[in-house]
Amino acid sequence: MLSHLFILFECFKILACQWFQFFKCHIILLFLN
Repeated sequence: MLSHLFILFECFKILACQWFQFFKCHIILLFLN
């Protein structure tokens, strides 16, 4: 059970990191335009 939660948490961290990079790129592009 704990390992299952740990895997879910790792996936969530990876997704959150990707969304953060995505928004960061968009904000930079908005400021450049």
